Amino acid sequence: PAWIPELTGPKGSARLLGMAWYPSRAPKDLNREERRRLVEMAVEACIVQLLVTGFVHADPHEGNLRLGNDGRLVFLDFGLMDRVDFGVMECFAAGVKCVLSKDWTELTRIMQEVRFAPTPLLKHAERPDGSGT
Repeated sequence: PAWIPELTGPKGSARLLGMAWYPSRAPKDLNREERRRLVEMAVEACIVQLLVTGFVHADPHEGNLRLGNDGRLVFLDFGLMDRVDFGVMECFAAGVKCVLSKDWTELTRIMQEVRFAPTPLLKHAERPDGSGT
């Protein structure tokens, strides 16, 4: 991002962000090894956004990612940015742990806790008072 005082005002006070072009190539223009590296960097960046910073680029598809001529990952289109609640960040971290340990039941519970997956209703479950539904 570039601050352009005549458009944005003093640094840190703007509601408009001026951008500069970053020399880069689209995924379709990369060889196999370069595409693999781009994906690795994008996954790492998205994990850091979700688990560490809490500020995420919410639209990281192939059209919004490029490999800089200097080998850096370049994100485009910052129209969908958002902050992630700390509790959600903790649940994502726990979810990663569940995936690595293949604990799918706990992963489901965690995703339900943050409302990323529905909590199913049991049709014939007993109520706390012992009666049926």
